[in-house]
Amino acid sequence: MSDEPSRPATDQATDQATDPATDPTTDPASPPSSVALPPTADPNAPTGGTGETPPAFDEAEDASSEAPSLAEPAPPASLPPRAPEEPAKAEPRAWGGAYDVPLPTAPEAEDPVRLARGPWRGRFWLSLGLHVSIPVGGQAPGAGSVVAPVPNAAFGWRIRPFVGLHTAISNFAHDAATTIVRDDFGNETRELVHGRITAFDLLTARFYLPRPRRLEPWAELGAGIGARRGPLADRLEAAGLLRGGLGLDLWLAPIFSLAPTVAYRMIIIDRSVGHGLRVGLDLGIHW
Repeated sequence: MSDEPSRPATDQATDQATDPATDPTTDPASPPSSVALPPTADPNAPTGGTGETPPAFDEAEDASSEAPSLAEPAPPASLPPRAPEEPAKAEPRAWGGAYDVPLPTAPEAEDPVRLARGPWRGRFWLSLGLHVSIPVGGQAPGAGSVVAPVPNAAFGWRIRPFVGLHTAISNFAHDAATTIVRDDFGNETRELVHGRITAFDLLTARFYLPRPRRLEPWAELGAGIGARRGPLADRLEAAGLLRGGLGLDLWLAPIFSLAPTVAYRMIIIDRSVGHGLRVGLDLGIHW
């Protein structure tokens, strides 16, 4: 009997496991507990291979090992909530029908009865014209002897669409005479001196052919008085005037008209009668 105290069975087993004398793997004389077998052919392996089954491949682990881990970006900061803005209203364009803007409605037709009785193309007018006076015969001094420009101004009242009254004033060269002027040194010079007439057409009646168009013909008849200063006279002579004419108003706008005119004029001076024509163009303003 041994004097050594007995140890637990677990300690004895540990000593046997760590003792190289009892370890069969370190003892060359003892046969190995397991022998490596040659690789066996795998029927499912491709031709020419050894048939060994490759080790399992973890794609997730390989990707995590090869690619560096990237930190997930932080979400963008959210804007403070606000009410949505209403879109601005589009302004209508000047183009008819563009952007769903309807065309303006057509004006209503004028009643012919109201057109004939009410104001039509203005109650009054003022015209400025430039005419040409052309003598055509008669006895002097009533008959003129020169062709001359005639500025003319008229003011009228359109009583009805078919009739109106107006008055006018004009000034023009009527006849001429040659005079000899001698200067201080005795030199003589011939000069042409004109006699002039200032005409007042006191009352002229104008008759229209009313048409709701741009062209409106008319005819007129009137009488007036004038004053003549002869070429070599120092005094004024009274003159009587009669006229009759034709014209055509070309309406450029609701208040503007352009009228070519032609008129016959009779001038009576000191019991002599002269005849002449006047052709011109008038610009009228109507209201």
